[in-house]
Amino acid sequence: MISRRLIIVIIAVVIVSAGVIYQFSRPVEGVDVKLMLVHGSDPQKITIELKCTGSQPAHIYRITGFGESMTGQPEEVTAGGINYTFAEDMVVPPGSEIRITFPSGGGDVIIEALSGERPTGGGASIMEGEFRPEWEGKYPVTIYSVAEIWTRAGNKYIHTVAFQSEEYVPS
Repeated sequence: MISRRLIIVIIAVVIVSAGVIYQFSRPVEGVDVKLMLVHGSDPQKITIELKCTGSQPAHIYRITGFGESMTGQPEEVTAGGINYTFAEDMVVPPGSEIRITFPSGGGDVIIEALSGERPTGGGASIMEGEFRPEWEGKYPVTIYSVAEIWTRAGNKYIHTVAFQSEEYVPS
């Protein structure tokens, strides 16, 4: 005869085990941003390198927060910055590492697979906002930004943007 105590312990172990298995097996989204860079001058481009670390594809549709000047002078700080929305969601398969490149003023998006499955989407980037007049149509290398990559799952992934005048040549 099995005691009631043993039955309760067995039921508790089964419930806890089921919860742990569910947590490890449920689909989750994850993005690890490796690089966010504004570079070059003719035309100036934005390059982002990231990896989908989740168990389901990441659907990237927007990037916000570019161009927030933080030069140390209080009057130089601007809120809001410049945002980019993509004509088509960029779908990054789980485990894939990609490079996204597009002109800083908006335009055609180039998506490259660095490892894993090939991503899809992108189309064109649509710039929302405008460059400050003193920037003369491009981001200066003296500003600081913390941009956010938004996904359809409602997540945002934050990374510091590096600004440089040289062209970025991937290694």
